Amino acid sequence: MVKALKENEIVENLKLLADWLRVKCPGEHFELIVAGGAAMTLEGFKGQTTDIDLMSPKELPDSLKRGIAHVGRAKRLGAEWLNTSLANMLSTSARSVKLPKYFSEISRTLEVSGNLKIGLISRQALISLKL
Repeated sequence: MVKALKENEIVENLKLLADWLRVKCPGEHFELIVAGGAAMTLEGFKGQTTDIDLMSPKELPDSLKRGIAHVGRAKRLGAEWLNTSLANMLSTSARSVKLPKYFSEISRTLEVSGNLKIGLISRQALISLKL
């Protein structure tokens, strides 16, 4: 069973991913938009999450997929510890329902490393996703 991730564990796992990417994919840079429980935890809300849900990108580059798989195995996080399920669900929903503008607002950006930047969606969007 995968355990809930604390703020420091989320950041540590992202740093490990950034380190792997720096070694295996030198010169590549990645920007991810985080939502869901991981974003709530990073924003200081009391949260319980076992994964990191991305709003963007909807499709992960192969190099990023390999890094996610490597860190997931090394840390026993599970195959979906960082995933695009939410991005794909919202993409499908957006075809039939227009998402509010605040879903594209970023409340804070974390520079995990020179090659990995994480944006957190707005608090209003986070709360809306949890309702």
